[in-house]
Amino acid sequence: MKAPYFSLPSEMETAGRAYTCHGRWMCRDGKPGLVSVIIPTYNRSQLLAEAIESVWNQTYRPIEILVIDDGSTDGTRELVSGWCTRCASADGFTVRGFHQGNCGAPVARNLGLIESRGEFIQFLDSDDLLSPKKIEIQVRALSSQERPSLAYGSWRKFSSQGRQYLLFPQGYVFSGPDYLNEWLPMRGQPVHCFLWCRDVCVQQGPWIEDLASDQDGEYLLRALISHVPLVHCSDSWSYWRVYLERVPSISSNNSERSINARIRVCRLLEQELKARGDLDRYRNGLAQRYYLIARRAALSQPSLFSMCMHEYHRLRHPRQPAPGSLAHRLTAMLIGLQHKEALSHMWSLCFGYRRERAVGVVNTIDKVSTFDVD
Repeated sequence: MKAPYFSLPSEMETAGRAYTCHGRWMCRDGKPGLVSVIIPTYNRSQLLAEAIESVWNQTYRPIEILVIDDGSTDGTRELVSGWCTRCASADGFTVRGFHQGNCGAPVARNLGLIESRGEFIQFLDSDDLLSPKKIEIQVRALSSQERPSLAYGSWRKFSSQGRQYLLFPQGYVFSGPDYLNEWLPMRGQPVHCFLWCRDVCVQQGPWIEDLASDQDGEYLLRALISHVPLVHCSDSWSYWRVYLERVPSISSNNSERSINARIRVCRLLEQELKARGDLDRYRNGLAQRYYLIARRAALSQPSLFSMCMHEYHRLRHPRQPAPGSLAHRLTAMLIGLQHKEALSHMWSLCFGYRRERAVGVVNTIDKVSTFDVD
């Protein structure tokens, strides 16, 4: 397997170590069969309890949960301590808690990787859920592979509304075989859909700790560009929580820092593709990624919008249409992309944000994680 594509500081040895703010990296050897579930969290004690419960309900053992508390000020410590006590006598199931200052999710995930002991790695955000057989199905799939690989499955969004939970249509799932071309135009899957072989995580190095956004995308892109084998497990389900009460705003996820982070990922990717002689093959996908970032920047970051559109036109094939629906492309062509995005935002404010139609309603959180179980 090829080396990770981001540059490590010269003072650090790359053999068996990589740069993190913790000053160390995970060991290569893991305990056979053990799955390490890494959950970073910050002030989400109630939702964290639901995430841990979905791991406790897994049909697979052995499992260790590593909860990385990123400086919470609520009852997170007490919750984790209670789970540690509860699982002290459990067979094949442990919970360990770690506390750090408010350093961000990538730093927390790196600490989880450093402290992990499992042959397999499962990332899980503290407000998301796994179906009961998710890990069992994916461990079985990875164990049959000749090379260290990634397993991925199906997923859908869910949200709470009053005392009920809404479930939405199945999310996009890779079809292969060119996974990188699928991922480039921001067609992706949440990070907890995947189960990682430990060797893959060791080889590709730590999460980039100062990346303000697109952290999941950048981490997976490293595996895709290195041609790590992917194994599809259609019956393994994950659930990604969304928050319907949040009204979209011009600044939501579109700050200068956030947009610059997305541009940084594109530049890292282009640099690596060029070094591997693969840029021509993937330039249209990369151009589409710049276009979609430009849409994010259109209203709040005009200089970054112009930069992204320049990169889009530099990379795209002249006959390649812009991403989006026919209506979007026609409107953008007639009045310009910035004016089109302003019009869309005004429409949302006046008539409401268009949301997906729910495909199911359940009354308890455990019925969310079992929604697609036969």
